[in-house]
Amino acid sequence: MDTLEDTNGTATSGTAATDTVETAPWMQLPLRAFLTGPDLPVAVTLSASGVDAVLLGRVGTATVEVLREGSIVREADTMLAVPVTDPTRQVELLRAALVADVAARQGLAETAQQRGFELNQLRASQASTLAQIRDYVIEQYRDSEFGRDVLDGFLSRFDLDPYRPRVKVTYTITGSFEVEGDDPDDVESDVENNLRVDLDDLDDVVEYSGEFSVSVRSVEPAND
Repeated sequence: MDTLEDTNGTATSGTAATDTVETAPWMQLPLRAFLTGPDLPVAVTLSASGVDAVLLGRVGTATVEVLREGSIVREADTMLAVPVTDPTRQVELLRAALVADVAARQGLAETAQQRGFELNQLRASQASTLAQIRDYVIEQYRDSEFGRDVLDGFLSRFDLDPYRPRVKVTYTITGSFEVEGDDPDDVESDVENNLRVDLDDLDDVVEYSGEFSVSVRSVEPAND
């Protein structure tokens, strides 16, 4: 049998040396040490518990995310572990990590959607409450419970829409003018379609609030 000599000159069996290399355990390393390589996720065995886990990546400055026993959890990046070297076990762990990651992301998306729905409901409820408060204080002002300065101050303090009372004006305009032509039907149609009311010179007219209709009372020959 072939023998090897160690540095002290002692003969060593070649088979024994090989067995020692094959059975030598991996050095325990902190989880952060596994983050330095490009291959993530990484299958490891956690030294403290002996549980196989998959290192997914860093979260924050001192924690990492791992899949352990079917759950994605956060651990300190100083936790010791050794790599899983069995290829079959590696595949099992990585497959489980993929499934868990997809499920976790789906759960987060559903949770975010639910939170968004709840937030919208809360905002709508708050807006409704504020609108009711605004209506109440305006009604109190109309009942002369306090003056306009108090009302304006209250609405401004709570960032509510200012009170801008409006009145609706209903008007009748009667007039006449002459048109060159001899076809009354054409003139009447032209007037009804194109005669307009000009409100530009009036103060504080609410934009787009104007409504009117034109009805021609008569079209008849004018006196020369």
